[in-house]
Amino acid sequence: MSSTRAAGQGVVKVCMHCGRDCSGVPRVKDAQGRYACRACMEAQAGGQAGAASAAGGSGEENPLGDLAALAAAERRAVGAVSAMTGVCGTCHAPMDDSAAVCINCGADRRTGKARKVKVSKAPSLNAGEAAAAADEALIKTNPLAWAGGALAGAGLGVAGWVGLTHAGVWVPLLVVLAGLGAGIGAHLVARDRSTAFSGGVAALMAAIAMIVGWSLNVSAVTERAITQVIADVHEDMDHQWVMMMHADAVYEEWEKAGKKMTWPQGSSIDTAFVEADYPAGVWKEATKRWTDRGPGGQTAWLTAEKDRVAQEIRSQKGDLEEVAQRVMVVREARDGESPRRSARRSPLVALVIWGSIGLLASFAIGSGAGLNGLFD
Repeated sequence: MSSTRAAGQGVVKVCMHCGRDCSGVPRVKDAQGRYACRACMEAQAGGQAGAASAAGGSGEENPLGDLAALAAAERRAVGAVSAMTGVCGTCHAPMDDSAAVCINCGADRRTGKARKVKVSKAPSLNAGEAAAAADEALIKTNPLAWAGGALAGAGLGVAGWVGLTHAGVWVPLLVVLAGLGAGIGAHLVARDRSTAFSGGVAALMAAIAMIVGWSLNVSAVTERAITQVIADVHEDMDHQWVMMMHADAVYEEWEKAGKKMTWPQGSSIDTAFVEADYPAGVWKEATKRWTDRGPGGQTAWLTAEKDRVAQEIRSQKGDLEEVAQRVMVVREARDGESPRRSARRSPLVALVIWGSIGLLASFAIGSGAGLNGLFD
């Protein structure tokens, strides 16, 4: 093998012994066109003299030793040329400067020897698979997709929170569900692309969900209160109440007609409830009118009255919501308990604490803090 290789625009003269470029140093060239630097020639000369002396002056040559040395030098030369030219010194295939082994033929740049190389090609993707992979990568890095996932997760958390409140379980700790849901939702979208940015988006969506959840919980508590009040009032609408309502109607009708009536001592339209509380004849007329309605008419009248009462109660929902909010965040002080201690034990304090924990959880999970791969 020739020890001359093209490099750039000039010629590199490589020493066949040490593999170095000897273009700018004293050198020799043999009949085959191979180069050797002076230092290697002198070293070879000294080594041959020592070998001859060790052989007892027999004068016999060692051609196998020379061939081995020549082969080793040749391999070093190939490696040096490969490193300088950016191609494999054996098969001339392109080879990265930092590579040690040619992936084409298996030549080892460090030793010059060939090695067995098995090259595995990455599986190719068809157009559909490539497009799907690109879309997935785009979704993973899209803040709007993170927000959508966070809102979906937070929505599930809020649904659980409000659902338990509807069932009569009002526990401030449940606000954490909104934070956990937002964090998990954002992480499921971003997955291995989760960062502090995606965590911030999750925390923002969690905060929004908590505000909406609080409003829904107030409505849930208010609705439970209204339903309970209506049920209690309907339960009180017994026969005595029915007769009272009819007696009031009779009195008002007679009063408009100018009929003179005398109220018993201490009674009035505002306090009357039984027959003895009304002017003479009023209760008797009320009883007659109720009887004249018949079973069907009585049922229809009572149903209409119950609906009217329910509507009146629901018309006060705004006032009842204010009451519900106070009930949800304020607790009455226990006997002997100071106002300050009572305030510390308020549901509002617990709500703020657990809400803050929920926001931190949403950020941690949404940013993938130690969770990458957990939900993949």
